[in-house]
Amino acid sequence: MTRLPAPPAAPRLTVGDRVRKSGGDYEAVGEIRAVLTKRDGAPRIVVEFDVPRGLLFVMRPDQVQLLLPGEPA
Repeated sequence: MTRLPAPPAAPRLTVGDRVRKSGGDYEAVGEIRAVLTKRDGAPRIVVEFDVPRGLLFVMRPDQVQLLLPGEPA
């Protein structure tokens, strides 16, 4: 049996990180305001979007891309 290489580790997301939600029906930029775990152990993040200002959205960590400091939104 051939073992496949492990996928690259996702960056660890923390409160205050700037992220971009892309794909799906819309794109948005915002800041992580909470990192939590569902009862079943699945990770979730809460992102406060810049536009519309203040909108909080709960999503899976794989639905966002971490923005590096100085990277344009």
